[in-house]
Amino acid sequence: KFEKELKVLENSLYVYYGKKPIFYLNEYNYYDYINKNFSNNIWIYSHGNIQPKTLDSKKCIWQYSTSGKCKGIKGYVDMNYFNGDLHEFKKFIK
Repeated sequence: KFEKELKVLENSLYVYYGKKPIFYLNEYNYYDYINKNFSNNIWIYSHGNIQPKTLDSKKCIWQYSTSGKCKGIKGYVDMNYFNGDLHEFKKFIK
């Protein structure tokens, strides 16, 4: 049932924006709901030093921390890793 409702949401977002949404989720939910049912790009949050298995794909961003620091920004920032170069990242977000 969840996958069916998510498919409706995905289609509504596609119709409105003209693009498939990027799913932001943890690795467990990816394998439970997304992996076999969707071809969307994904953004995995998995904090710590263990790289998600899904990162082998060029269609994945890994958020590995919520406590990063960035010069000029007060407080913490999210830290993310993309498995690819700038050209591939631009294709990913289109």
